[in-house]
Amino acid sequence: EAGHVSTARDIATLLRVALRNPVIRRYAGMASARLSDGRTVDSTDNLISEVPGIVAGKTGHTSNAGWSQVAYARVGRVGITAAVLGEPSEASRDADLAALLRFGLASYRPSRVVDPGRTYASVPVGWGLEPVRLVAPRALVRPAPIDRPLVERMVVPAVAALPVRDGQRLGTLLVRDGDRVVARSPLVAAAARSEPGALEKAGWLAGLRDPLIGKALS
Repeated sequence: EAGHVSTARDIATLLRVALRNPVIRRYAGMASARLSDGRTVDSTDNLISEVPGIVAGKTGHTSNAGWSQVAYARVGRVGITAAVLGEPSEASRDADLAALLRFGLASYRPSRVVDPGRTYASVPVGWGLEPVRLVAPRALVRPAPIDRPLVERMVVPAVAALPVRDGQRLGTLLVRDGDRVVARSPLVAAAARSEPGALEKAGWLAGLRDPLIGKALS
């Protein structure tokens, strides 16, 4: 239709949404299919069975739009959606899309972006007690780029109010690849901290050296 336009991002988004439907996912990944009347039809997607890891795709062509296609490929835990629009020929469409998919799959690797064995922050609790270590409750593995580092951003309180329960959520971890959020995880207390009693608080304030209440202010 005159004036109707789209982008590669639009087409990639449409394919990802469509492939949530198991029927579409099944047929969009078939090189050929037998119809109920016995006829066999071949897919216009020439990359099926040609590109390792290809899951499904959709071709399109009009005289104004040129030769276009979108496809999704997955190898291990790395999935790539790529689209080409306005190609001058079917052969160039196939070659360029296959190159994009291979490049994308080679540019990422599965990486443990959230590690439960790591201390991400330590939050003071006051009263001379040891700060509470914040950890992630579970590991998260995500595709990570091989040519640039991910950026972590932690949101944690300046001071945690006592008492603190073991496993209590006290913060949030965001892992980003540029503007894209790769992973999001809560940060929880690695151990409990009880609130000191009135005598312990008074002793700490008075600067007493008691192993139960920590070091004196002096």
